[in-house]
Amino acid sequence: MVDPLTLNIAGVATKEVLAVLVKPVINAAFKGISSVTDQVKGIFINQFVDYIDRQLERHSFLNTLVFQNQIPLEDLYIPLTVIRTASEVEDSGIFINKFHMNFIPECKRVLITDTAGMGKSTLMRYLLVQCIRSNFAVPVFIELRHLSQTRTILDLLQGELNYEQLDGTKKFTASNIAEILKNGELVFFFDGYDEIPFKDREAVTKDVKNFVETYPRNCYALTSRAESGLAAFPSFTQFRIRPLKKSESFALIKKYDKDGTRSEKLIARLKGKELRAVHEFLENPLLTTLLYRCFEYKQNVPEKKHIFYRQVFDALFDWHDSSKDGYNTREKKSKLDLDSFHRVLRVMGFISTLNGEIEGDKDKILEWIREAKSVCVGLNFSESDFLEDLTRAVPVFSRDGVFYKWSHKSLAEYFAAQYICTEGKIQQGEVFKHIFNENILDKFYNLIDQVYDLDQPAFRKYFSLPFATAAMQYRNVTYKGLPPSISADEIELRKSSAFAGRVVIAKGAFPTDEEITEDHSGKREVYNFKISLSYVKLPNLKDPLVVIRLFDNMCIIGDILFSKKDPLVLDKSKCFPDDKMRPIKGLGKKKSALQVNDNNNSVLNLPGNFEAVTRVLLRSPMGLNVDFEACKYFCDNFSDEQSRTHFTKNLLSKITNDVKSENKDVIELK
Repeated sequence: MVDPLTLNIAGVATKEVLAVLVKPVINAAFKGISSVTDQVKGIFINQFVDYIDRQLERHSFLNTLVFQNQIPLEDLYIPLTVIRTASEVEDSGIFINKFHMNFIPECKRVLITDTAGMGKSTLMRYLLVQCIRSNFAVPVFIELRHLSQTRTILDLLQGELNYEQLDGTKKFTASNIAEILKNGELVFFFDGYDEIPFKDREAVTKDVKNFVETYPRNCYALTSRAESGLAAFPSFTQFRIRPLKKSESFALIKKYDKDGTRSEKLIARLKGKELRAVHEFLENPLLTTLLYRCFEYKQNVPEKKHIFYRQVFDALFDWHDSSKDGYNTREKKSKLDLDSFHRVLRVMGFISTLNGEIEGDKDKILEWIREAKSVCVGLNFSESDFLEDLTRAVPVFSRDGVFYKWSHKSLAEYFAAQYICTEGKIQQGEVFKHIFNENILDKFYNLIDQVYDLDQPAFRKYFSLPFATAAMQYRNVTYKGLPPSISADEIELRKSSAFAGRVVIAKGAFPTDEEITEDHSGKREVYNFKISLSYVKLPNLKDPLVVIRLFDNMCIIGDILFSKKDPLVLDKSKCFPDDKMRPIKGLGKKKSALQVNDNNNSVLNLPGNFEAVTRVLLRSPMGLNVDFEACKYFCDNFSDEQSRTHFTKNLLSKITNDVKSENKDVIELK
């Protein structure tokens, strides 16, 4: 065991520590192979050490929207807590302040899914460093967006391990790497599944899945926002990141503040009543960072996410070195003013987000800029000057080797939402309908979430109205002919809780794909969205029920509506007639999986079970309850466009009458 204190990430000692980890891996992989001499093993060890050292150097520093240069990871890291997504009991979580043996080593394969800005990538980088410090295993960090249809994991590894090797130097072959992987002494950190370009998603998913199955003796950690493709990794134990406590958010704010006075003022205001509206943002590391950046710039705190991003952009554009005399705003080579610069970024964000790409080489980013320039008629600037501004004067992009990358994916989504609600408004309906009809709403969750606040009329027309209409159709055609002993209120409550998505209740074992996607008529349906998994304990069963909800478009929209406290969705806590769980009888002794639907012959819909099943749905953490009366009123009274047309006509008519009256007065005066 290497003393962790001897590890100096930036110094020479690092390679000595890494050699202790790498040497046994290489020796074990090539044991008994006469063609691989000790000299060759030594070369391989050195090359592998160089690779890990480069990874350490790269991932031990963070680019932030607060500081204008890289900051050591451990100077900013606030220990995060990961919690099993589906736990049979209340999970206190694992506090990641070191490389815990009961996390990755014990689970072998972990999947960390969470929303934008919760610190998934930061957590992976921290675990990479701690994996080495604990002397557990050789870590390999792979940013999945660098894979494609033509570049596999093995291709990437072979290129990285042979980095800058001269002709004639002994190089790792694909078979050499395979021998190392089979031995199982590595920990793979697969970061950013959701950042894989859409065109490559299927191929990369297959590659990662095959890689894990081919080399099962290694440990694997995978991060992503919730995505449909993650269903391809059922052997991974799922975790989420616990929202920050206020004390943790305040500690993060203090880390960003060098002298302490600004953070003290902000924290004092956050502890008061005036900023209660933004307290939910303190649960998210990125939004906490943006909150500090906004306060640093204007000494105030906006209450909506998109205003956060706008204010952060303004601060970056207007950045100056406060340690120097005068204002010293960074000169923009493109010569664009603040609004024009924002305009170009809106188009670039739209291109990037719609393509599912957050980075590219110089040629690709210049192409994005050229496309944006062609859309932004009237703006004249040099594409290369704008690219330089993106990483220097207004650093919304960071440079990583030959690649240019958005500082954060959510920043690209902010600009995309801005474009859709401004220049792109004329094509708004086409864009939203395409996303809706292609069943890819989950991939644009953060964008649509911001549209709710940016353009309420658009959200109401393209998302709230389809949601309310589908809810009313569901209410009117389902759960007919049930026994009279089941009350109308109970039937209404079941409809409300079962409307969005498909729910499967499993006893004894996780259900198969066929059991999940096949309805009672034998019809198979394909669900391309994320899966919510939870456990519910019933009084008559020894083991808890597995409750699976397959998300569809209505789940995604409903989740956004719920987060906005929209009247179309109810507060689940107010839906419980009582808090008592009831037994579900007739499930049998064997393993079984049953879909919650309106089949009158289902054991789940028997008079004695109906109420109990509904309460299981209410217990499901990712479920939602629709307010049918609010949906009915919304559908019956939806006349946004007519109202706006009527308003404009009345206003123009008034102007016309005023002009006529004024002209009449002039004539009479003459």
